[in-house]
Amino acid sequence: MLCTDNSKKEHMKTELPTEETVQRWLIKAEKGHAMAQYNLAISYYNGVGIPKDWNKALKWFKAAGEQGVINALYMLGMMYQFGKGIVPDAKEAFHWYYKAAVLGDAESQYRVGNSYFLGRGVETDKVVAVEWWRKAAEQGHAKAGHNLGTAYYRGDGVPMNKEEAAKWLKWQ
Repeated sequence: MLCTDNSKKEHMKTELPTEETVQRWLIKAEKGHAMAQYNLAISYYNGVGIPKDWNKALKWFKAAGEQGVINALYMLGMMYQFGKGIVPDAKEAFHWYYKAAVLGDAESQYRVGNSYFLGRGVETDKVVAVEWWRKAAEQGHAKAGHNLGTAYYRGDGVPMNKEEAAKWLKWQ
């Protein structure tokens, strides 16, 4: 599915792009159209409508991300975290996740929290990890809520608080 705006949940297209559609996106992407850049990147990433090419996906995700397309920033984090067409790089993954997290993306906030908690790509800071998990959990991100509840249960990054732990873990 392709996003047509900065929301992962709204305005999703369910039809697969044709070669003709991809060519239109390429023309628009080369002219700087952010969503065309993002849609083209997704097509290259998944090999839909065109052959899979992670290098081209990376190029177009960067172009769209530089224009503030949140999903592109998130996908850059994913590509660097998991080494899709590139050498995995935790610092670079954190960089892109952080950009998306600051713009309010719950999944990226969760991943930024994990990065701080585990010291992946950034120095370990459990207090900051909990802050990011809370931001994601308050948007309904279940895994972030679980991590937040577990942090309260164990006293990791926050004072131990069984009631607060139960609130977040029950919410799951």
